[in-house]
Amino acid sequence: ELRLKTREELLGFIGAEVGKRMEDPQEDLLTELLLMELDHPDAKISPEVVVGITNLLIVAGIDTTWSSIGSSLWHLATHPADRERLAVEPELMPIAVEEFLRFYAPVTMARVAEHDVEFNEDVYIQRGDKILMNFPAACHDPEHFEDPDTFIIDRARNRHVAFGSGIHRCAGSNLARLQMTTALRVWMDRIPEFSLRDGEPMEWAGGQVRGLGSCPSSSPQAPSAESNCRSVSPDGAVMGASCTWRGDRRGWREISPYGRRGRRRASRCPVGDRAASCLGRGPSRSWLVRP
Repeated sequence: ELRLKTREELLGFIGAEVGKRMEDPQEDLLTELLLMELDHPDAKISPEVVVGITNLLIVAGIDTTWSSIGSSLWHLATHPADRERLAVEPELMPIAVEEFLRFYAPVTMARVAEHDVEFNEDVYIQRGDKILMNFPAACHDPEHFEDPDTFIIDRARNRHVAFGSGIHRCAGSNLARLQMTTALRVWMDRIPEFSLRDGEPMEWAGGQVRGLGSCPSSSPQAPSAESNCRSVSPDGAVMGASCTWRGDRRGWREISPYGRRGRRRASRCPVGDRAASCLGRGPSRSWLVRP
């Protein structure tokens, strides 16, 4: 219910912006989409099509990436051997990311058939039928992958289809790889030891994009009091809450972002130039910083 409500709000916002561009064209993506010329004779650009394309561009770059990062962290938390190897062999990260993408492919994509197809003599697809393409299943195809249901962190031959294939292949695949590699590398640099918390439930997002929504974890590098950790970018900016930690506070000190009169004096990590040492906000809203 919440997802549908939020989706309607987003589509309504995009629709209103598209309407504004129809009345007053600008030098931006929405105007370009409204005015673009198509090669296909049956294809037409309507405001509804522009809303759909814009919605796809926004959503496709959000939940797919965090889903893949979440699944990767869950795997490392539940497979100590892979986590330990990645900690001592950080150069393995790009290859590991490809195996994370293959093994936990997050997207199942839908298409409309352009012509009749007969498959394996018992499956008939008619022109206009809506087809759900299971990319995760294709990434576990034994005809294309050796031991497909085993996660091999240094898998050499890995031509997966987590990003699709052909003319509809994911346009942001290289950005997604960069985001995953950066996020996991920074995480492993700061929190090389972590595991799932016993007896606490996890949440997996279902639907067209699957991924981890909640993953209660613990680490000896994390603060002792329970707190919502936030990722910190290289410039010290807070990126967003992602997990809840309970661990050992020893070796950490707190720096408050508030002045004498309680006024906020900093929205960024006060050790931004040493961001790798800054974990996030603690229960007292101060920064937890490694000496």
